[in-house]
Amino acid sequence: MVGAGERGAGQPRDDESGDHAGLRVDPEKKSRRASERSEARRAAWRERIRGIDPARFVWVDETGSDLGLTRTHSRAPRGHRAYGDGPGRRGRNRTLITALTVEGFGPGLLLDEAIDRATFDGYVVHRLAPTLEPDQVVVVDNLKVHYSDRARAAIEARGAQLWYLPAYSPDLTPIEEAFSKVKAALRSRAPRTVEAHSAAVWAALRTITPHDAAGWIAHAGYGPPRRRPTRPRRRRPAPVAPSRFPDAPPVITLRVPSPILFDHLW
Repeated sequence: MVGAGERGAGQPRDDESGDHAGLRVDPEKKSRRASERSEARRAAWRERIRGIDPARFVWVDETGSDLGLTRTHSRAPRGHRAYGDGPGRRGRNRTLITALTVEGFGPGLLLDEAIDRATFDGYVVHRLAPTLEPDQVVVVDNLKVHYSDRARAAIEARGAQLWYLPAYSPDLTPIEEAFSKVKAALRSRAPRTVEAHSAAVWAALRTITPHDAAGWIAHAGYGPPRRRPTRPRRRRPAPVAPSRFPDAPPVITLRVPSPILFDHLW
């Protein structure tokens, strides 16, 4: 019970992190996976991208945010909840559509509404397609608005290709993890006006580095498998022979007056 025993008011002990006496396992939040996804199609996708240079891929997706974002975690004494203030009126949800490559985020478009077919076509035709190079592969998920003949034509006109991810497979696109860092930056800045929100979004996109992108791309399964760096073996120090004079000082300093000549030494 909350507040029972000597612990006073607070949470049940199974809500606390760390090991608990007398228990072999801890309660954990489930990582949910869609039961509708096809493992055969996911395996076919991994086989399709095998051996392709990650620099060829351009991952495109959308994410939403509003004016009520605030940090989800804080610090509090053990057994007590942490509280934070946030606006009850979060305003209209805004949509960001952008692209991720090995260099980081590419061209983006921030909307004051949900995305539709016309908006997606406009982004691809006017923002994304002019930046594409021949032989690049644009990857999108199975959102209905992504199935656009006009967008495909604009991409193929640049010599690139349009591929669709297997259904219910957000783990196969690294842009999802990139959006997680963007959302964390927005929660830290906590913008409360539309102008501040727009500035915070573009600032958050600039925080994504090529090093960040490389890690997310490798984690999503693109490129050669990463090898763990091998640690150099530690060499044991050479054994020191015991001295015949254990009580002697380690260093003996001999002070000789300067006028003395050394021609009699052998």
